[in-house]
Amino acid sequence: PSNQEIRDVYRFWSPVISRHFYTMDTAERDKLIKEYAAAWTYEGPVYRAAASAFQKGLLPVYRFWSPVGESHLYTIQESEKDTLIRDYPDYWIFEGVAFYAYPEGSQPAECLPVYRFWNVTDNSHFYTMDEGERDKMIREYPDIYVYEGVAFYAYGL
Repeated sequence: PSNQEIRDVYRFWSPVISRHFYTMDTAERDKLIKEYAAAWTYEGPVYRAAASAFQKGLLPVYRFWSPVGESHLYTIQESEKDTLIRDYPDYWIFEGVAFYAYPEGSQPAECLPVYRFWNVTDNSHFYTMDEGERDKMIREYPDIYVYEGVAFYAYGL
C-alpha cells in the first residue's frame, strides 16, 4: 500500500480524565499537542490504518464521542454503529469515519489485531495493538477492564 493511503494512528493519554484518545487526523493531533497539552499527553503513533477504502476488504471504523462518559468509542461493526445511533443518542454522538481497517477474517497477512477493552469503572474503551499491553490488562486489571476481543485489524508500525 502507498504511504498516502496508509497513515499513522496517534494515541493520547489524559491524566485529567484517565482516558486514551486515538486519531489519524494530523491537524487534530497537532491541536491537542499545541492547545491541550495540560489535558492530553501525546504518546505517538500506535498503529497504521487506511485513510480510505482503497483496497477490497477495508471497512470504515466509526468514531463516537460520549459527553456523559467523556470518552470515545471506535467500531468497525455496522450493527454496533446502528445500535448506538438508534438506541443511545443521548450517550453516544456519532462523529463519522475515523479511518479504515479490516474486520477479523478478511485481513491481509501483514495486518495485526487491535484489541478492545471495556472499562467497567468509568464506561470507557481502551484499544491496543501491543500484545504485552493486552496481556497486562487481562492479567493485572481483570476487575476493571473487560477484554472484548479483536476490534479490527490494522497495519503495524
